[in-house]
This record gives sequence, C-alpha cells and structure tokens, in this order.
Amino acid sequence: MNAALEQHTQKVKEYESGLPYLKVLYENKAFYFATPNEKCNFFALSIANREPKTNEWIKSFEPGEIFFDIGANNGIYGLLAAILRDCTVYAFEPHFGSYYVMCLNIFANKLENRMFAYPLAITDKEDYGSLYLSATWAGKSLNNYGESRPHEDPLWNATIPQAAVSTSIDAFVSRVGVFPNHIKVDVDGLEHAIVEGASETLSNKALRSIMLELDLKDQKHIDVIPKMQAFGFNRYEEDEAGVFFYRDQAEESE
Repeated sequence: MNAALEQHTQKVKEYESGLPYLKVLYENKAFYFATPNEKCNFFALSIANREPKTNEWIKSFEPGEIFFDIGANNGIYGLLAAILRDCTVYAFEPHFGSYYVMCLNIFANKLENRMFAYPLAITDKEDYGSLYLSATWAGKSLNNYGESRPHEDPLWNATIPQAAVSTSIDAFVSRVGVFPNHIKVDVDGLEHAIVEGASETLSNKALRSIMLELDLKDQKHIDVIPKMQAFGFNRYEEDEAGVFFYRDQAEESE
C-alpha cells in the first residue's frame, strides 16, 4: 500500500470512529443522538422544549401502544414514545441523510427490536417518484414529495431530486399487518393527501389520536378538519406544532 493510500485509509478509520454522539437526559431517561451537524445537535439539545405540546401528547400514550411517526426526520419523537412510554414505533422518513441518522439513533438507544425505520414517503398512493430536497444534509426539513417546489425563500426552496418510493397509510397497514393507536404527520405540505390515503385506518376506533401539521391558511388543509370530524375525531386542539385530533371517549367505548 503506497503512502497516499495509507493516509486515506487512516482518514476513513478516523471518520468512522469519530462520529459524535450526544447523551441527553429528559424525564429521568437517557437519550443518545448522533449529531453529525449543527441541525442534528439542535434537535438533540431542544428535545424538552422545541414542541412541548407534542411531548405532552406522547407522554399520554399507554405503554405498549403503536405509534406511527410520519415525516420522522431524525426520529426524535419516535424515540420519546419508545423510551418514555415503551411504545412500538414505526417511523417514516424518505430524506436519505435524516433516515441514516435516525437509524444510528435507533441503534444507539438499543431500540432496534421496538422502533422500525422505513425510508418511505407517505402520501395517498403507492408510487415510485422523487422527493425534492431543500438541502442534502441530515435534519433538513421542508422537502416535498412528488413535485419540485421552487421558492424565493431558500428555506422552502425544494428542488434537489432524490428518487423515492411512496405508499399510503392504509396500504402500509394492510401489507405489514400492524395498526397504529397514534399517528404524527409532519411532512410540510402533503398532510391533506395523507389523510386521503388513510380512510380505512381513520375509520378504525383503535386509532385514538392523530397530530397533523396543518397550514390553516391553506384551504386544502382547512378542509381536513371536517373530514377528521366525520371519522369521529370531534375534539381537536390547535398548537404551533400542529392540530391534535382526539377520538371522542364515547365513540371509543361504543
């Protein structure tokens, strides 16, 4: 092996052994996060206060319930459900960088038998298409499945194509044979389409609650509220994180 190749091999070894991890204590539990960049580091450090309503919602889950985290990014909220409430988690994230970090987080927290990550976009149908990225680095949100989304604001400018596979909630439930008790949907725009592809799941009374990050300035998203009410989710709460829908207790007990 020549000197240049030896030097390169040494750099590879240093890279593989040098990926930083951060230990965070929350609710007297230890969480371990891969932090390859500033965004991932921010997510880890803000676990307690970035979305307090989402945290309180997750802490209301019953132990052993099944949680679908759609648009999971690095898997922060799936980790909360798995570690704090002993839930089984199915997490969906098509962005290649965020999916990689989420898998690292699952292994770092020894959750590989209880938290399952899928590199899938969830929409209203099964499809082979493109996810348009707003940036290639892990942790970057505001990506868009199906269509490029040019925008004058660089934050929202999602134009970098990445091949991706999509499915619907109903199709996933049918094929895999698992059913969620709670669902979180945070995909930055396609929430209405995801609802369209989940009618069978939303009709099942075993689904107790669902959080949708709705843009209540968008008519397509406004129209989701009466659709959710028609499925029996008559109680809902608006928050900066999204809209939290709950099935009526009377409906659950019928």
